[in-house]
Amino acid sequence: MSQTNIWYNPDTKSLEIIADLFVDDYEKIIEHTSGIRLFLNSPKEHPKADSIVFDYFERHFSISQIDSALKLNFIGKEVKVDHLFLYVESKPININQSLNFQVDLLFELFYDQVNRINFENNENIQSAALNKDNQLVPFEAPQ
Repeated sequence: MSQTNIWYNPDTKSLEIIADLFVDDYEKIIEHTSGIRLFLNSPKEHPKADSIVFDYFERHFSISQIDSALKLNFIGKEVKVDHLFLYVESKPININQSLNFQVDLLFELFYDQVNRINFENNENIQSAALNKDNQLVPFEAPQ
C-alpha cells in the first residue's frame, strides 16, 4: 500500500504532495521496469537516483483539471527506515475546479497494490483508495 497526502496551499495556490511508499517495493519496481538497481539511502545509491525515482513517479501519478495535466515539480526524497517519502509540488492551480487523480504506482509488479490518496483543502478532506481496477478518482471542488 502507498499513501499520498495532498494539501492545497492558498498562499502559493499550489498542491503540496507527500507520497509514502515502501523502499523495497519502489526499488523492485524500478529494477523490474528499467533494470536499474537504486540502492537507496546506501553508499552504493545510484548517482541518478533522484531523477529515476521522480521519472517513475511522474509517469504513474498524475493530476489533471479540465483534461489538462498539472506540471509537478520534484522537491526531493527521504528514506526513513523502510519508507520512501517523495516531496512534490504543483504549479499554481484553480482550486475552484475539480481535480482528477490517476494513480497506477507499482501495478506492473504488485497486482494487489492499493494507492491511497488523501486530499485536504482547508477543512475539506477527501480520500480514495485506488487499485488496478480503479485507477482514476475525481475530487470535486469545494462549494
